[in-house]
Amino acid sequence: MTTFNILQEIRALHALMLEHDEETGECLYTDEDLKDFVKEIKQNKATKLNNMQDLKLEMNASAEALKVKIDKLQARKKSIDNDILRVTELQKMLLDGDKLKTDEYNFYWTNTKSVDISNNVNIEDLDEDYIRVKKEFDKTAIKKALENGLLFDGISMLTNKNLVIK
Repeated sequence: MTTFNILQEIRALHALMLEHDEETGECLYTDEDLKDFVKEIKQNKATKLNNMQDLKLEMNASAEALKVKIDKLQARKKSIDNDILRVTELQKMLLDGDKLKTDEYNFYWTNTKSVDISNNVNIEDLDEDYIRVKKEFDKTAIKKALENGLLFDGISMLTNKNLVIK
């Protein structure tokens, strides 16, 4: 039974509760009939929730298996990347600073520039023009301020409802 079917059953129960005999005005169904119907709906709901939780557990197991596979593939990639670096170093050694043109490739050298900052340099020793600062919200401090009654435009406290399954 799907969640949608459970919802339909609840609506059907509501419709049953509204059905009355046109002559007497009494409900067509006894309290016992309605209780049995509610009990069946609750059992179906419980079964559906249990099945959904079982599905989540299976999905978690699949995700964990994929994580293990990803970790193995990443380790393999790192090994291949290291092999590429070793082959590149061998190529550099073979070229020994010379250029070489083959039928398939051109091997030559270029110069690039990069900045190397030693560990002895303190960031405080540089002018602000040469320091990048990343700004971000301190959500912990903001939450504490909101809880203490301080208000900020455009910032509010959300209350999330979390499902706990044990």
